[in-house]
Amino acid sequence: MKKITALILSIITLAFIICSCSQNTKPVETATDENGEIITTTTTKEQATTKNTSKETTSTTKKSDEFEFPEDHYIKKGSLPSIKYVEMPTRVIIPGIQFTYYNRLEDERYYFCFDPLCDHSKQSCVANIFYCSNECIFSPYTNRLYMEREDALFSMKFDGSDIRIEISFGDVGSDITKDPVRTGDAFGRIENLQQYDNYLYFVYPTSIKKDNSDYGYEFFWSLFRYNLKTKKLENLSENVGHISNYFYSFALTKDKIYFNDLTADRGIRLFSSNLDMTDIKEVDIENSEKIIVSNAIFDGENFYSAITEYKKEEITGTSPTAESYQIVCFDPETKIITEISEKSYVADNNAGRINIFSVTDEYIYYTIDDPFYIGTYKTRTGENSVYNSRHTLYRIRKDGSDKKVVYEGLTSKDPKVISCGLRNLYIISGEKKAIAIIITNQYSAPKMSPNGYESIDWQRSFYVSFDIDDNGNFVNMHELVLDE
Repeated sequence: MKKITALILSIITLAFIICSCSQNTKPVETATDENGEIITTTTTKEQATTKNTSKETTSTTKKSDEFEFPEDHYIKKGSLPSIKYVEMPTRVIIPGIQFTYYNRLEDERYYFCFDPLCDHSKQSCVANIFYCSNECIFSPYTNRLYMEREDALFSMKFDGSDIRIEISFGDVGSDITKDPVRTGDAFGRIENLQQYDNYLYFVYPTSIKKDNSDYGYEFFWSLFRYNLKTKKLENLSENVGHISNYFYSFALTKDKIYFNDLTADRGIRLFSSNLDMTDIKEVDIENSEKIIVSNAIFDGENFYSAITEYKKEEITGTSPTAESYQIVCFDPETKIITEISEKSYVADNNAGRINIFSVTDEYIYYTIDDPFYIGTYKTRTGENSVYNSRHTLYRIRKDGSDKKVVYEGLTSKDPKVISCGLRNLYIISGEKKAIAIIITNQYSAPKMSPNGYESIDWQRSFYVSFDIDDNGNFVNMHELVLDE
């Protein structure tokens, strides 16, 4: 009897535990990770991992589709506007004619195509549809990529699926079954794609007329704003009546738009406006013309730029000569310009020119042109000399202290020994990894062409990754061979 009673009690206890567990289990939802794979998670924010082709990815899913903004509503980039690296949770899209990405988990480079049977030769391949795109943005608010295709703007999921057309100004880029071929006299492309909050900002030429320039056209660029929630497109320049044949580049800060424009009496000056381009004002600072937003990096608080001093007797000339370069910080709140580095004076072959590559939370990364002679060869127009100028990468704190060399690509004074130079640089979040375009230089005897001139093969460029060690040094350079 005791055994029967114990058995009954055990069954009741087990049933109670099962019911209790059932009541406490969270509802299950399905979501896709960055690679398009299905993952399982709960309705609260949790991290789920999935194995995919021998790599592990981590994805954070949300309970709803509501937008979540960073605290300051601003997405930091850390590099010049012309450097088009686009960082995602486990990938970094790499700029260039080919649409490729760097896999942060595997330290390798791939075509942006996730069809295992695709050989990337057909127009239907995502990497081919957007092979010529110069502008790309990843929005954490929609978890989608936004890609320019000439006069059209598209969006897609992480894995290149669900391609949608968002905006089209014409019929050049909107048909993804065809190469984007320009037709007719009037043409233009979406450029300078940037993001703030749930808005995309970009410029597009809305006023074009023929002239006698090399291009045969004169462009008047307008600033547009596209709302990712409402899909509303605004021509901000038109709304406020701002027409300028100089306006092109701009920079978004936490609550302002900064841009350079021409004034009637003082030339190029720095201006600011509200985020809807209202209340345009000239920034009241000394040497306003030296802060050029296309050559400056905004880190979320300040602009960092290498400004140029010109020889005084040539300032009024059409092509003034640079005398020195210096890294400065411009605080848009206080309107104060602070000197960061010492002045670097210019010598022959533009030696001494400063080029800022990246700005992180603590440091500024830059090169100083120091031309190393490779060789000279004959061309139709005379002799042409080749140099490796940007072979040394420096790092300096934002307060101007602790300057040091973190990468040296020149190890010999013999031009026949391979030397390396930097074309661009992107430091990945966390500051432990970097991607760069490296140019190798090595002299060999020029080959005589049938026309009597010389041909050379002294330079080669390729993508690489670096590890950044605890002392800030760039080590373990690894060539990112495109894996098809």
